[in-house]
Amino acid sequence: MVKFLIYIFLFLSTFSLLSQEIQRDKKIEIGAFLNYSYNNHTGSLSDFSYINSCCDEFNSGGGSKFVIGFFSSYPITNQLQAQLRLNYSDISADFIEERNTFVNLSNRVEEGSFEHSFLTSINSLGFSLYADYNLSYEFSLLFGPSIQSVLNAEYNHQEKLVKPENKGVFTDTETRLRNVQNGDIEFLNSLLYSFDIGFSLDLPLNQKHTAFLSTELIYNIGLTSLTSDQDWQVNAFRLGLMFKYELYKWKREQATPLKPAEEVNY
Repeated sequence: MVKFLIYIFLFLSTFSLLSQEIQRDKKIEIGAFLNYSYNNHTGSLSDFSYINSCCDEFNSGGGSKFVIGFFSSYPITNQLQAQLRLNYSDISADFIEERNTFVNLSNRVEEGSFEHSFLTSINSLGFSLYADYNLSYEFSLLFGPSIQSVLNAEYNHQEKLVKPENKGVFTDTETRLRNVQNGDIEFLNSLLYSFDIGFSLDLPLNQKHTAFLSTELIYNIGLTSLTSDQDWQVNAFRLGLMFKYELYKWKREQATPLKPAEEVNY
């Protein structure tokens, strides 16, 4: 995904250099945004001290969630803005693996499998500082750091027989469901740091170009682990819409051209 965004960046940068000079003036803006977020959790999650579990580690999990927030932006140069964002994010993910086991079928043991699930519910309040750089009139490159304060982090864990269907039990518990637990994720790091990179496309909503509907594509790269006892990275791929409203247009001052000297006749 990072390589994909870099390729887009190089393409748009080249396009921008070949295009005409950017005429859009920077301005102070406010607005709101809503993003679809595909959360990708990676690492080596194993040996949870507070969970009774059967076996191997989880290497990755995912979940489709949403991010909602507000922003304001302030001009620095004619092509560069500083953008401040405040958002509420659902960064949850589900870890699900199918694993082999032995099943007791009326005192006869056969091979089967069970679904090992570790489902999380994690919400955060985030703050981001982006550089918003115009590549062309419509396209902008976004990049900058983010920090998230984790508001809550809970889990649901269980192991459920799935094969054979509707018959058989675990050989140790004599049930089809075992190690059912839920609670708070422990050893939690309350602050998560990340770096974001992406692009936005602005579409004007009126003739004065004071209101815009923007689409944006952002990749959130986690820099810190969610917990202190595990290697648990949280990344996200976000696609969304943003409404922008211009409060004040800012124009770069240009030097007054010198008048030609008047001719003097002798």
